Amino acid sequence: MNTYKVVQDSKREEFRKYLEKNGVMDVLTRCLVSLYEEPEKPADALQYVRNTLGAASPDKVELESLRLVVAEMKEKMTVMEDENKELRERLQGLSVDGEPAEGGEEGGAEQPPAADAADANANANDKEKK
Repeated sequence: MNTYKVVQDSKREEFRKYLEKNGVMDVLTRCLVSLYEEPEKPADALQYVRNTLGAASPDKVELESLRLVVAEMKEKMTVMEDENKELRERLQGLSVDGEPAEGGEEGGAEQPPAADAADANANANDKEKK
């Protein structure tokens, strides 16, 4: 029996060193110290420890929810990109005073003059109505 106890103690010591080496002991100690320092002790100490240890990682429900949001946003982005492309093509096809509108290139900064021309046309229509 004596050798069994020595082997058991040796395994425990190895495991303790393993936990210390990987920082588990520090995390557990901090968690328990924070529980100790709580002015009002929680009714469920185990849940407190779980929340404290798991605070860095979101739960599965939250992750799934975020995945759904990301998929939805990607879909909306695709629709908006297609709409943007269509509107750019329509804008490029418009002509002002017989000349094609400038700034039909994607990402070009030449679009405001075409918008100003559209505003000028709208102002002219307003003046004609008066």
